[in-house]
Amino acid sequence: MNLDHPIHEDPEFDALDKYMTEKKPSQVVVVMDRTTEKCALPLIAHVIPESAHPFVLGDDGEGVKSIEHAHALWQGFEEVGVDRSSLVIALGGGAVTDLVGFVAGTFMRGVPCWLVPTTLLAMVDAAVGGKTGINMAGAKNRVGAFCAPVGVSVCANFTATLDDRSIRSGYAEHQKHFLISGAPALEVTRRWAGPKDGPGMESLLASVAASAGVKMAIVREDPLEQKTRGGRAVLNFGHTAGHALESWAMSRDWAHGDLTHGEAVAWGMCVALHLSADAVERAGNKAGTWDKNDLVAEELRQEAAHLTKAVPCPANVLSTIEAQGVKEFAAELWATMEHDKKSRGGKIRWVLLQKVGDATAGCDVSFKEYLSAVQAVLTTESR
Repeated sequence: MNLDHPIHEDPEFDALDKYMTEKKPSQVVVVMDRTTEKCALPLIAHVIPESAHPFVLGDDGEGVKSIEHAHALWQGFEEVGVDRSSLVIALGGGAVTDLVGFVAGTFMRGVPCWLVPTTLLAMVDAAVGGKTGINMAGAKNRVGAFCAPVGVSVCANFTATLDDRSIRSGYAEHQKHFLISGAPALEVTRRWAGPKDGPGMESLLASVAASAGVKMAIVREDPLEQKTRGGRAVLNFGHTAGHALESWAMSRDWAHGDLTHGEAVAWGMCVALHLSADAVERAGNKAGTWDKNDLVAEELRQEAAHLTKAVPCPANVLSTIEAQGVKEFAAELWATMEHDKKSRGGKIRWVLLQKVGDATAGCDVSFKEYLSAVQAVLTTESR
């Protein structure tokens, strides 16, 4: 399956406008949530045909990624006459692009879909690579499909509508791309720690396309995540524990916003960085290269400390973990990870770093090692 798709730096949405002019879609549908209808639609309205059908979702964030919302959109597409020569435009953050990509990819076995990500996180990650999905039974992206959009328009101007926390959440995925690739173009934002209007923000926005490019290059190498030790699977760095933390939060019926995807991934990356540092030290002991490996391990722990500052875990999450007890909390997440779609036969597959820029997928980690890493992360966050 070819999941390659063009990513356009498209501040005026010229690429989207050109596509519609050339293809002349039979119907144009714009799907958004209430926030993007208010904040983002005015920026793109000049290229949306007057005959377009707007669909405004009833929820925001992860709440839209449900079978109920998918069914409502399928029904809506049927009612307005969407067919395989139509165009579905997804205008929103990662939850909207995940949902709409899934719905468009499954309606009539595939309707052309153009993604317009409005959050930093969606620009560098969720809208790139052709993965779509919805949540089920408290599990992230349990139902989904690979489906490439016909195009993605990246417009950094949307970030002006975002708050500082949303920018930080997007930075988590951006920093992940640096950690797994060591890409020189992302080095400039290696120590960005906010705020939104602080120094370094200009460099962060200028490197959005490069960040998306890192992910797309990895996707092209292994579109369907079939390689066991590398390839697309390395993009799951931080997501093993991060998705489990999200499921843990979802199971408590917290309100939307209590934990963002970026915050969960940042926390998961911190766990993976500590696991990586510990593994590097153990390898150094065995190989007699302690001094060299010790320096690498220290650098990995410094990256974890930076992420803790740049994308802090919400206080309510930390207080709930403390009340539950660290070992009990870690065991609950471990059980969730054993049933994750990335696991094989109940065996958790971790992505770890040999050093910054050198990621390996399919690594084995014991519960004892994982618990030690979780304790290290929580100790750092409580300071």
